[in-house]
Amino acid sequence: MPFLFQAALLIAMKSDNMNMLDKIRDWLGIAMYIISIIAGFYVSIWLMLIEPVIYACQCFDAGTLTATIVRITIIKILLSGFVGVLIMLIGFAIAFFISNR
Repeated sequence: MPFLFQAALLIAMKSDNMNMLDKIRDWLGIAMYIISIIAGFYVSIWLMLIEPVIYACQCFDAGTLTATIVRITIIKILLSGFVGVLIMLIGFAIAFFISNR
């Protein structure tokens, strides 16, 4: 996160020497960094960690919990970190290519 603030400060300091297209590319790159961090956390924490556990608890309460539901929940929990980091890295690569001149 400190990198984003440093990048924003650097853009503000270099405003005299930059043309408008370079400023837009830098701000789009920073926005893409932020979006990829938020998307990675959302997918890894909410979609693959919390939501499957809530669903398994609801199935348990309803009496419909099966081994398949437990297996899928465990697989999602184990892969949640990998998927979140993968989404962030893909977003970082896209942001790098947007802001790189």
